[in-house]
Amino acid sequence: MEDRLQRRNPIIQFIFDYWIYIAIGIIMWQLPFWLADFYNDKITGFESAADLRRWILRESGDGSNQTLNWLSIINNFYIVAILAMSYNLAFGFSGIISFGHALFFGFATYLMIILIKDYERSLQNAATAGILFGILFGLIMSLAVLRIKGVYFAMFSLALAEMFFQLSRIRIFKFLTNGDEGIQFGASAPEIATNLQRLQLYYVCAALAAATFIFIRLLMASPIGKVIVAIRENEARAETMGYNVVRYKTLVLVLSCTLAAMAGNLDALHASAADPVTVLGVGRTIDPLLMTIIGGTGTNPGPVVGAFVMDIGEEFFRDEALRVDLNFVLFHIRTTINTVQIWPVVLGIVFILIVLVVPYGIVGQINLIWLDVRRWIRIYLYNPLVRRNHKIAVWMKPITGEPPSVALAYAQSTTEKRIAQWVLDYPITAMYALILSFAFLGGLMTLDHRTFMTILLFLSLITSPITIFMFGKNQLANLQTSQTPLQARIQRWLSKSN
Repeated sequence: MEDRLQRRNPIIQFIFDYWIYIAIGIIMWQLPFWLADFYNDKITGFESAADLRRWILRESGDGSNQTLNWLSIINNFYIVAILAMSYNLAFGFSGIISFGHALFFGFATYLMIILIKDYERSLQNAATAGILFGILFGLIMSLAVLRIKGVYFAMFSLALAEMFFQLSRIRIFKFLTNGDEGIQFGASAPEIATNLQRLQLYYVCAALAAATFIFIRLLMASPIGKVIVAIRENEARAETMGYNVVRYKTLVLVLSCTLAAMAGNLDALHASAADPVTVLGVGRTIDPLLMTIIGGTGTNPGPVVGAFVMDIGEEFFRDEALRVDLNFVLFHIRTTINTVQIWPVVLGIVFILIVLVVPYGIVGQINLIWLDVRRWIRIYLYNPLVRRNHKIAVWMKPITGEPPSVALAYAQSTTEKRIAQWVLDYPITAMYALILSFAFLGGLMTLDHRTFMTILLFLSLITSPITIFMFGKNQLANLQTSQTPLQARIQRWLSKSN
C-alpha cells in the first residue's frame, strides 16, 4: 500500500510514456507518400532533373508540384526547429541570453556555399567546416561568458552578429558574399540540393531534427542536465556546491552553436542560396526566441511546437482560400479579411496572449491540461466504473499498473462525483469542451479544416458574453475573498490583541 502504483510491463510503459513521439515518428516517415497520394503527384522514379521538369509540366501545366512544394515547406520547418532547439538549449535550459544566434546559422550557410561553389570542396568537407566553425565560435563565446553575464552578454552577442552582418555587405568581402544580392550554388549545387533529390533531403532534415530532439532530451535527463538547470536557477549556489560552472556553460554554448551551425548547413542545401538579411539578419535570432517563448521555455518539445506555429502556421494563413467572411460572423458587413496581409498581426496577438494568459508556453499549458484531464477521468469515469464493476480494475491493470484491490479501495474511499456536478462546478470548461466537440465532429464529417474553424469561431463568438460574465464573476469573488498584505497584517494584529 505504500506504493499505490506498480510498474507496468516495460513495453506498455514505453508506449505509455512515448506514444506521442512514436506517432510523430510514423507521420514523419510516411508524410511524403501521403502528400503524393493526396495531390496525385509523383516524387520518385525520375532519371534526371529534366525528366522531373517534363513530368511536372505535363501533369500540372504551370510547372508546379504541390508535393515538392510542401516537402520544401516542411524541410524549412525542420531546419528552424533545429535552430530553435539550439537556442532553447542556451536560453531555456541554461539561462544564457544570446541575441547572436544568427551568426552561427548564417556563417555556416555562407561557408558551405562558398566552399562548394568557389573552392570546389566536397559536400562532406563543407559540412564539416561549418560544424567546426560552430565549435570554434562556441569556445570564443564561452570566453566572453566568463567576464560578462545577463543582458550585457546579450548585447555583446548582438553586436558580434551585427558586425558579421555588416561585413557580409561591404565592398571588401563582396567577392565572397556578393553583398546584398547574396550568393547561390548555381550549376555547382550538390545533387541533394536539387528537386530531383528533394525526398532524400527531406529524410536528412527529418532525421537530424529528430536526433537533435532526442540528444537534448537525453542530455537534460542526465546528471549533466540537472547541473545545467541548477546553474540556471542559482549559479552562485551551484558553484558553492563544487560544480565547475565555467565548464558546464562552455559545454552548453559549444553544443548550442554547433547545432545552430548544423541548421545553417541544412539551410544552404534547402535554399541553395544565402543573403545577409535572410541568414544573418536580426530576424534569424528573434524568430528562435519567439518560437521558444511561444512553445515553452525550458521544455523539450517547446521550440518544436513554437516553430510549427510560426512556420507552418504562416503557410496556413497565407492560403488565399482561407478568408474570413465577416458577413457570416458580423451581419450586414460584406467584406472579407485577407489572412495573407494580417499574418503579422495574428502572430503578434498570439504572442501577447501566450505571454499574458499562458506564461509557461503552449507545451506547459498542455501539460497542465493533461494533468487535469487525467484527474477528471479518474474522478468522474474510472472510480464510478470500478465501484459498479470490480472486474474493470482487473482489465485495466496492464494499462494503469495498479493492483485491482488498491484501485477498488481507492475508488470506495473517495466520494462519488457525477459529470453533472462537474458541469456546475466548471461551467466555462464544460462549455468550451462542448464547443470543441461540435467543431471536431463538423470537421470530421466534412473532412475540411475550414468547417472546423468556422464552427469553432462562430460558437466562440456567440458564447463570448457568457464567458466574459463568468470570468468577471470569478475574478470579483476572488477579490472579495483575498486580502492585501496590509489587511492580513491588521487581521493578525487584531487576533493577537483579542
